[in-house]
Amino acid sequence: MSIFLLPELEYDKAPLLLHAQQQTNWNSNPIMPGVFSAQWGEITETIDPVFDEILSHFSNAFHVVGCVCPKRHNGMLGCSCSIPGCTPRIIGAAFMRIKPGSVLREHIDPGRYTGVNCPLTQSLADGGVDIYSKGIVVSKVYTDCPYIIDTQSPHGAHNNASESNIFLSLTFNTNLDFAQLVDWQVHGELLQ
Repeated sequence: MSIFLLPELEYDKAPLLLHAQQQTNWNSNPIMPGVFSAQWGEITETIDPVFDEILSHFSNAFHVVGCVCPKRHNGMLGCSCSIPGCTPRIIGAAFMRIKPGSVLREHIDPGRYTGVNCPLTQSLADGGVDIYSKGIVVSKVYTDCPYIIDTQSPHGAHNNASESNIFLSLTFNTNLDFAQLVDWQVHGELLQ
């Protein structure tokens, strides 16, 4: 299993989609130009308030480990305290855009073990995630529901629609993997 649906994660897509459509840094990733628009983590630690609503759905214990202070300090996710082991668990985000009539080829995300993808425009009939085994698509997942994705399993995406599919992808600390996030969700510890 490399996809786990999160129907409990409900969020207002409109402000996130508007924010994504206003981005100008879509070509910032040299490996897949035009696909990523990094929001924080890779280029900045400052988090735009447009992300507050979606981040508020994750349990407070999920944001930082071993820290009793608030999850945000000076617009930053995580903590600026000196408590050992206080590490943010959500460490970045990017908007992703799959252009009309295109396929994002099989890949494994470098330096990222798992993510939560939050569709903003995806049509159930026209686009989705492709799961690969030995270079062959073995499963196509069509959903407009947020999901946990194992980014270390070969995957890709496709868009047969006439408009771009855009989604927000949250990145998690590399000491967390797909199985851990799924386990937390199953036991009611991921979302609040």
